[in-house]
Amino acid sequence: MPEPMGSSLSPSDVLARSQAAIAVVWPSEIVVEATVTDVSPSSGRHLFARVGPERLPVVIQPRCAAGLLRRVGTRADLVGVRLALRGQVELFQGHELQLVVSAVKVIAATFEVADAARVTEARLAGEHVFELQHKLTLPPAPLRIVLVGPTGNGTDDVAGVLHSSPWDIAVRSIPAPSSDPDALVGALRSIGDGADVVLLVRGGGDLAATAFDHEQVVRAVATCPVPVLAGIGHTADRTLCDRAAALSLATPTAAARWVVDRLAELDSALVLAETRARAAASRRGVALGSPKATAELGSDLVPELVRIVELVAVAEDPATAPEQVAAAADELFGRVDAIRSLLRGGKQ
Repeated sequence: MPEPMGSSLSPSDVLARSQAAIAVVWPSEIVVEATVTDVSPSSGRHLFARVGPERLPVVIQPRCAAGLLRRVGTRADLVGVRLALRGQVELFQGHELQLVVSAVKVIAATFEVADAARVTEARLAGEHVFELQHKLTLPPAPLRIVLVGPTGNGTDDVAGVLHSSPWDIAVRSIPAPSSDPDALVGALRSIGDGADVVLLVRGGGDLAATAFDHEQVVRAVATCPVPVLAGIGHTADRTLCDRAAALSLATPTAAARWVVDRLAELDSALVLAETRARAAASRRGVALGSPKATAELGSDLVPELVRIVELVAVAEDPATAPEQVAAAADELFGRVDAIRSLLRGGKQ
């Protein structure tokens, strides 16, 4: 015999108690400040929208909706507008919280945000802020990635592209909602020199990009000690952070693919160096020995790559003595093996 489960509740009892609990937590109206991320195309007098990265449903009463549309324009024009909303929290269709709005105030309309961004852009350009990241060198082997962005589909897709590649990429995620300038600034300023590049991305469905025009966020991008790759939005949605970053990509996944392609280009260059060294030795009738072991690689591979180029030149120079050709090739193969081990790690 199964043990008795105790008294049960009907679905209507659960909903009624949930509504009562909401009334205890929020007995009166509250004020929410957030950016509109989606608006229902419904032509009724009420205005149905979602706000913030959490996509909280809001229902704006007809009188408020009419005044809001006179201020902003069409329903579609509301996306990206920051509002202060006063209303009562209720259960929507019995399963989702919604805010029933009785008063609304526009904090920043889309055109006002654009005007503010232009002013900020001019001030930062005058201080040469947009030049700072472009003075950094993009690493030839970006294996240590810091991913800054909201949790969800957008950043999950980025991590998926990186982890599914043949390269031994390490990803450290720092959650930061795209609509929260303070969180973005904090995330960017927490990055030390233990990274090769930073991927700054906007999450899927997060339509408002005004935080990426915020002056302190732009300054945090510009002064980041490692190159920032901006994968914030499509080209028609370019932000000041796109301009401040070392490199701007059209989408978050495009930024991830840049990393993967960069590593593939390096691997192809290593294969070419090996091929040229072997061909040079073959032309001279030089027998090659075992690859010469190389010292442990540092985080900066540029000196290693410069040395490989030098060794190819030595091997291909007709004036190089045969024994020097062999020595150059053996050293080159050892350096290439060390870099290839670094690139592939446990994925070899």
